[in-house]
Amino acid sequence: MSRVASARPPDPRSDDDGVSLWIRRRRRSLDPAAWRSQRGSRGILKPALISLLVLWFAPVGFAEQQASGSADPPFVGLVTADRVNLRARHSLSSEVIFQFSKGSKILVVAKEGSWYGVELPSEVSVYVARPFLSIEDGKGRVKGNRVRVRAGAGQAFTSMALLKDQEEVVIRQVVGEWVKIQPPGSCRGWVSQAYLTFLERKSPDGDDRTVSTAPAEGSQSSGSQGAPER
Repeated sequence: MSRVASARPPDPRSDDDGVSLWIRRRRRSLDPAAWRSQRGSRGILKPALISLLVLWFAPVGFAEQQASGSADPPFVGLVTADRVNLRARHSLSSEVIFQFSKGSKILVVAKEGSWYGVELPSEVSVYVARPFLSIEDGKGRVKGNRVRVRAGAGQAFTSMALLKDQEEVVIRQVVGEWVKIQPPGSCRGWVSQAYLTFLERKSPDGDDRTVSTAPAEGSQSSGSQGAPER
């Protein structure tokens, strides 16, 4: 009975009985430095190409973001329409507490959906309940923690910030059981993103609150709407 010799499968890395594989190994042994240099250049090329692509496309994306007015805060925004409403919250049902004129520069510090949170201009006043303030020589000091700052003189108005115990506030006027104060730094108003566009990253003229504005008529009364929504 004759034995049939099993055929050895060919080496997929070679042809002509391993000649090509032998040549490659021989080249490595003759010039190992060149072989390592070749492999190293391949490893460097890929990260360098990725970095180049990132640098190429990143500025384009940022420019598109600026042009669309949807840049991430903080930045200085430019108001693009007249009588743009500043609201106590990021909602159309919230009180109008101010109106900006076209060309106003305002500091944008937050973003919520299609609304930008901005620093309040110096003309705006907010309110604190009289029992939570001790007043002396025109200055106020908070009595108690988490004291609410409201958009108007009444509990029905939106709470815009919380004050800490012993925090100082600037008194503007006492109105019955409520005290009108200068907005603390933690207060912010909200403007529709549709009426703000990116201007610059630094504050305008070194004063974040210097803007050309016009106060809204009846802005401190509940449910006031002022001009058509902007």
